Amino acid sequence: MVMNLYILFFISLPEALLNLYIMLRLAGESKKLKFKNINNTLRFLITIALMLLGSWIIRPLAPNVVINILLHSIVYTLLISLIYKTNLIKSAFCVSLVLLLYSTVENLYIRFIIAYISHGIENFNSNYQMFIVYSLPYRFAQIAAIIFLIKYEIVLDIAKIDKSFNRLFVICMYLLTCLEYCFSYLFDMYFEKMSLFHQIIFSIAISIMAFITSLLVFKFIYIIVRGLLTGGYKQYQELEMDSKYAFKKVYTLIKDNNINGAEEILENLIDIKKTKDTEVKK
Repeated sequence: MVMNLYILFFISLPEALLNLYIMLRLAGESKKLKFKNINNTLRFLITIALMLLGSWIIRPLAPNVVINILLHSIVYTLLISLIYKTNLIKSAFCVSLVLLLYSTVENLYIRFIIAYISHGIENFNSNYQMFIVYSLPYRFAQIAAIIFLIKYEIVLDIAKIDKSFNRLFVICMYLLTCLEYCFSYLFDMYFEKMSLFHQIIFSIAISIMAFITSLLVFKFIYIIVRGLLTGGYKQYQELEMDSKYAFKKVYTLIKDNNINGAEEILENLIDIKKTKDTEVKK
């Protein structure tokens, strides 16, 4: 019980706070992160409390790490969808991305702590006071992700681009996360039975897998951001060319004393006639 409380308040609580902030930023709900608004604050605290309650129930019931992660993802997805009224696919999209970040960062170092410092999963779990220290790299990764999202707000709308692509992305992220944890679970359980050669090969394989996964995620974000920027710049160029053409046409008509023609173009541009008709009806 003491161990669970320690993990709940010193590991799960800060993790949930930062994860929820990241997920809401990814979902484009940054306005609901303005905590001067009492409703936003209450909504955030209620979500955190329910996330912790979910962790409190899931951890003892699902000791298997893969099932544990999947159950957490389902709970987080439902909470964000219900409390923040977001689309279910968008919520799953954001949760899957955060969970993949978590698994990738964790698998870069935790497996080696379990194997070479704690000398086994049982010793690792019994020394739970050190969990705060072990969780620091992921905390730094969470803070870095938050800074990135705040600085480049264009990433917040990535989930709105293509619904079919979102579903495919969510499935791929969960498959990658489960695959990472399956390998990690096997490594933790059978490490002591392996020869030194197999230990080294398995360790390198997990590191490479985590590194490649992180590269794929960052490449995905880069492609999306580049696509949005390129598309936005093309639209700006088209608008600029159309505006120049329209103004050139108006200038020519005015120069030729064709005021009516110039007025007609301007009316079409700014929709004056519709506005006048609406005012007359009112």
